[in-house]
Amino acid sequence: MKKYKNSKSVNLPGRIELSPEEAKSLLQRVEQGQLTEEDRALCKRLLEFSLWLQQGLESSSITTATLRKVFGLLAKKKIL
Repeated sequence: MKKYKNSKSVNLPGRIELSPEEAKSLLQRVEQGQLTEEDRALCKRLLEFSLWLQQGLESSSITTATLRKVFGLLAKKKIL
């Protein structure tokens, strides 16, 4: 996942699973300057995701379907 600006195709980032408690703990370690190597790797992935999302939205290359895939959401089936 490293195609950003001016990219014709959108590479989906890997899914990051983080519970609210894990996120809160990570934020505390960031504030205290006590990041582990695992924390640093996670922060890097989170920043890459943020860049992917921002640039995709700015260029209108991200669809609702793409967002559903990234967040692991199932598409709603239309009932006629």
